[in-house]
Amino acid sequence: MNPTPERRAAICAKLHQLADVMATTDLPMPDAISISVYGGSLPDQSGVNHSIDSLAFMALARLRLGACEKQVDESYFRLVKDFGDGVELKFVAIRATVCMPKVVGKRVIPAQPAKFVEAQPEREEDVIEWDCPSLLGAGASIVMDATNELGAPASLQLEPPDPSTEQAEHDQEIGGETTDYPF
Repeated sequence: MNPTPERRAAICAKLHQLADVMATTDLPMPDAISISVYGGSLPDQSGVNHSIDSLAFMALARLRLGACEKQVDESYFRLVKDFGDGVELKFVAIRATVCMPKVVGKRVIPAQPAKFVEAQPEREEDVIEWDCPSLLGAGASIVMDATNELGAPASLQLEPPDPSTEQAEHDQEIGGETTDYPF
């Protein structure tokens, strides 16, 4: 959920308090601090939150984070901003809500004799790759459409992406591969 400006300020103040405690006491330091953000919404001009789809949520996160890493696994699509020294911010969505499955072939699953479960006949199964979209090109357009539709505050207004950077963003990963965005 996207908090109101007052709630955002309160959360940031608590994070500053946490940093102050960690910096000024002899408490043991954690090895890593990871904050994960799930789902997404955008406020309209009056501050009322409206849900946005996962692709728009990720595209907005990508535009605001700058250089980050894209991680895709069996279940999730993540954008990770590594601040160094074990501190990171993750934006997380279910992979199937951001990426499109694409059948790229078939594989044969051999028959299995009965052991602890009943026998399984030989069968064919689709081989699927996940096509995850560029988050600067079409994704930015989706966010712009969502923010314009809601009449979002000026702080969320976006400029169209620079076409020269779209080519530089070559991020069609499959499986667990990752990409460091250079911009």
